[in-house]
Order: sequence, then C-alpha cells, then structure tokens
Amino acid sequence: KVEKHLDFKLAYNIKDDVKLLPGPTLLWSHKETIFYTSSNTPTIISMPVQVTTLTWAGEIAGEDVLVLGTGKPVLPTEEHQIINKADKDIWCCEFIGFSVKSKTLINGS
Repeated sequence: KVEKHLDFKLAYNIKDDVKLLPGPTLLWSHKETIFYTSSNTPTIISMPVQVTTLTWAGEIAGEDVLVLGTGKPVLPTEEHQIINKADKDIWCCEFIGFSVKSKTLINGS
C-alpha cells in the first residue's frame, strides 16, 4: 500500500477556509490570498486572485482544480438603494472563479 502525504510549515496557523481534495491537494486562504499545494507541486503556490472567503474548490474530471470565492465588497452607487439583507448580500459580493491548471480567472463567475 502506498500513501501520499503533504508536509510543510507556515509562519501562521491555518484556521478557516481549508479545502482538502484528492491527490492530496490542499487549498486555503490567508489574508485574502488563496494558497495551493499538492503532492504534485514542489512548493506552495499563491494564486493571483484576492478573496475574502474561499467558498468552494473541487477537481473537475481529474483535469483541473476550480476555486470559487467571494472578493471584496462592491458597494452600490447612489442611484441603487439596498432595500433588504438579500439585496445587500448580492450587491456586496464579487464572485470569483479561478482555474488552477490554466491559472486564469473564469469569465462570468
């Protein structure tokens, strides 16, 4: 039986927004940056996107890892009124999608 494992040290504690995928692959966010490492990468990689929350990460058909998160709040202009909490949740979130393999933002996310 062969087992893969990850072993690394960070200058901070990982507390929230941790996703463990097959491989093993580990994704987490710290100070609005997403980090990624796996048994196939020689180091920890930071992704060029800023997120406030790492919402979802998953492997797609064994080919790529996709990451979804929310970015910094986008406040409405004066002409748009926030009426209720649901409106605030929509207006105040920028949804971000990122492909790890191609290292690109996903349009329309």
